[in-house]
Amino acid sequence: MAMITSGTTSPRLHRMVADERAMAKARLRERIEQGVKEGDVARDTDVNALTDFYSAVINGMSLQAREGASRKSVLAMVETAMRAWPPAPRRAARRKEKAAA
Repeated sequence: MAMITSGTTSPRLHRMVADERAMAKARLRERIEQGVKEGDVARDTDVNALTDFYSAVINGMSLQAREGASRKSVLAMVETAMRAWPPAPRRAARRKEKAAA
C-alpha cells in the first residue's frame, strides 16, 4: 500500500500494481454479477458500488494486517463487513420454507 501511495514509486511498478488491483476488482465484480444472476444476491444490488465497497474493505484489511493487526481484529473486520452484504433472496426464501414446515 505504501508503494501505491508513494510519489517516488517507479511508474512502471505503479502500473503493474494498479493492473493487478484492477484485475482483482474485475473478478470480484464478475462474481457478484454471477450471484445476482443465480439469485444469491438481490437483483436490485448496485454491483459497482458493492464491488467498490468490498475492494476498499479488502485493501484496508490487507494494509492493517501488514501493519500488525491481530487475527482477532481482522476477523472482526470480516464479520462487520459481511453484515453489510445484501441479503440473499434464495436463502431468505429457504428460511421461510423451513419455518412454515
